[in-house]
Amino acid sequence: MKLKNYTSEVPVERSISYIEHSLIQIGALHISKSIDRESKRTTGIVFQIEQKGIPLLFKLPSKVESVEKIFIKQRKTPPKPADLERIKAQADRTAWKILYDWVEVQCSMILIDRADVVEMFLPYAYDMQNDSTFYEMIRDSGFKQLTQGKSK
Repeated sequence: MKLKNYTSEVPVERSISYIEHSLIQIGALHISKSIDRESKRTTGIVFQIEQKGIPLLFKLPSKVESVEKIFIKQRKTPPKPADLERIKAQADRTAWKILYDWVEVQCSMILIDRADVVEMFLPYAYDMQNDSTFYEMIRDSGFKQLTQGKSK
């Protein structure tokens, strides 16, 4: 199966801008970007929304490395060094376009009162002190919160 947007030519900056615009439409008050120190590439978006007067943070990762691995795995032959930069650039565009499409759907659900912000973005609720999302905390605990503490 081919990834959605695997041939996207939408520049990363445009997808990020569209994501920011969508988040503003649902009430985001603060939006920032996570940047990789080495590559200087944007790796995610952190945004804040107030719910009942409580400021909540959410972190949306782009997962570019995962897309890059899929592109490399789908090749019939290992990529040559000259191909790697092109693959990275396409993975960047694809990952961000996929994230934009997903955010757009989530925000549409919120705007039509099908769900609220926390309901749609809960896995991405972000604890800045531990640098982890709600999903990562549950995963790292062995999903005990979802199984009432029982483990198999």
